[in-house]
Amino acid sequence: MLRDKLNFIHRFYEAAGQPFTEAIRKIENHEEPYVAHGEPLNDEPPFLTEWQEAKESLNILGQSCLCLAQTSLKDFLVAFVERSGKNFPAKERGESWFDAFQRFFLKEYGIDWTKTGVDLGVLEQINLARNDIQHEGRPYDLARVQDKRHTQRFPNSIFASELDKAIFREFSTHQPCRIDLTPEGLAQGLEIIEQFCLRIEEHGKQAPA
Repeated sequence: MLRDKLNFIHRFYEAAGQPFTEAIRKIENHEEPYVAHGEPLNDEPPFLTEWQEAKESLNILGQSCLCLAQTSLKDFLVAFVERSGKNFPAKERGESWFDAFQRFFLKEYGIDWTKTGVDLGVLEQINLARNDIQHEGRPYDLARVQDKRHTQRFPNSIFASELDKAIFREFSTHQPCRIDLTPEGLAQGLEIIEQFCLRIEEHGKQAPA
């Protein structure tokens, strides 16, 4: 069921994003209806606004898909605990839900997430980016930015704007970057979630009751 969910998210992103990717392609290749006629009124490239809107549309779509993927991950872990008949882990001071589940799985099932062979850093970035998407908006702006914890933990987050990261590297500083969900970033996140959950299932079958 988890794989079905993740595959649906991937197909949904591809289908819903197609008009935006096609608009970007046509603008960059100067294809109709994005062919400039006459002299430009300013120094901006033609159809810059349309290009920016298509890019941001893809970003917002990717953000929505990442939130769906993160929910699928959490649903999987909740279902795992429910099947075992145990109570859900309570968060300790300073813990995220992800930290609480990781501690709980080691204590209750003997499943060490660090031994799954999966990059837990990417999973943590998925959770942090989801929180940013839900809570770290700017007034009167669609942009979402990293919060303090995300910035400190992952200054080179795969879900942070490459342009922002390049600018901050130039000035040798770490500042919150815009959340930017590229097709590559989303695909990596979906793959990591699937690999992780598969390993948890495998470890769960081997763990003592």
